[in-house]
Amino acid sequence: MSTLGLVLREIRHRNLNFLLGVLAVAAAGASLAGAMTRLEAHRAGTERILAEREAATSERLAKLNDDIRKITLIQQFNIVILHKDQDLNAFLARHEARTMPESYVETLAQSDLTAINHLEPSLTEMIDWPEQNNSALILTGVRGEVPLRLLDAKKPFNQPVPKGSAVMGAVSAQVAGVKAGGNVTILGRAFKVAKVHEARGNSDDTTAWIHLAEAQDLLKKPGMINAMKALNCGCTTEELKLIPGKIQAVLPGVKAILDMPKAVNRTASLERAERETREAMQAEKDGRARLGRELESAAALVVPLVAVASALWLAVLAFLNVRARREEIGILRAIGVRSGKILAMFMLRAVALGLLGGALGYAAGFLSGWWWGQSADVAGALDYRSVFSAPCAALVLGGGPLLAALASWLPALSASMRDPAEMLRLE
Repeated sequence: MSTLGLVLREIRHRNLNFLLGVLAVAAAGASLAGAMTRLEAHRAGTERILAEREAATSERLAKLNDDIRKITLIQQFNIVILHKDQDLNAFLARHEARTMPESYVETLAQSDLTAINHLEPSLTEMIDWPEQNNSALILTGVRGEVPLRLLDAKKPFNQPVPKGSAVMGAVSAQVAGVKAGGNVTILGRAFKVAKVHEARGNSDDTTAWIHLAEAQDLLKKPGMINAMKALNCGCTTEELKLIPGKIQAVLPGVKAILDMPKAVNRTASLERAERETREAMQAEKDGRARLGRELESAAALVVPLVAVASALWLAVLAFLNVRARREEIGILRAIGVRSGKILAMFMLRAVALGLLGGALGYAAGFLSGWWWGQSADVAGALDYRSVFSAPCAALVLGGGPLLAALASWLPALSASMRDPAEMLRLE
């Protein structure tokens, strides 16, 4: 009978010993496959969690930036651009401003400047309001915000005032006795009141906003403006100080005034949010890395212990198998079967139980590691393909037969080398 036939008959005859050997190899394989799969699940889970955190962080920063933008909307712009020879006292106290060409707006918008946004040109002049007993009125013409060429267009702070309409401050509307939807006359021209602002406690209360072209016509200053307002984009505090110089490099005929408290508050808020976000992301990464190291330490302890215990158990089973087959071995030797074939018979049996135990162990370890990884720290289903490791499968399926062969080597060698007469005498 062939060696394989002898092995198959022996397995059927002593199936309990063979099954216990399979379980020993399966235990070693399952511990290795389970540990490696759990580590792969941790890696995949970490990538997934960090990606979700990154997306949530980007969304949070976008929302924060929008919130800051809304706050800035209340505070209004933090950069004002005036004629280079403008007297600031006259501008701030009496709204007297030197004019400059409206084309300056397009020059600035088409430049390579990216440090500002929400560029809004205006023409402002304090007038005696003839229709209201020459009451003081700040007449401001606006045309809406102009986007810069290199920046994405943003939602404007202030909606442009349509031609033929006027937006009134609280006091100016009270002086004229008008409400939203009514009509008001300014310098002989009738306007429909589109909106009346609530009281703000500043010069806006005595202001009327109309379309820039109509203001230029009423004030007899066609094609002219006397101010441009803007908002700094997100940049560092040191970079903020460079903005006026950058604007003046594009338009030598102007000077730019930066409201540092507003600008710094905006920049500081963004910087603080980004810093806190980076720290939170780093803390998440550190926590995941620490958990990974703990899992690796546990695997480095448990897997060798299980492997050693399985090897010892396999050696005991192999010894018991040899002991139970002394008569059979003695007869085989007595009829001329060489010791090499006896050794091959035992080693083939060991390889067979190693292959079967390795396959069962890998399946059990992979499934348990996959399930453990999902239940431990990953929200939602974790695709099994993301935790499958070909090297792990090869190691377990190849290591099972090797472990069984090594554990069975000495008992098998002893059986093949013993004198058949002595083995038959013992029986």
